[in-house]
Amino acid sequence: FPSHDKSRGYEIQDWLERNPVESYVILDDDSDMISHQPLVKCPNRFGITYEVAKEAIQKLNNIKDGSNK
Repeated sequence: FPSHDKSRGYEIQDWLERNPVESYVILDDDSDMISHQPLVKCPNRFGITYEVAKEAIQKLNNIKDGSNK
């Protein structure tokens, strides 16, 4: 499915439109997402660290609370 003329943010948006979810956070080492998408950048050298996981959980909790920070 990956389209080489779209950023991954648009690919994720397309997928979400076909597969609705309650909330989500994108974990990625790149930042080619749409500005409204909740992104937590992972260091490409280490992947998901404790700090990255903690930030992702915090973002998910904020989204569920409606603050979307």
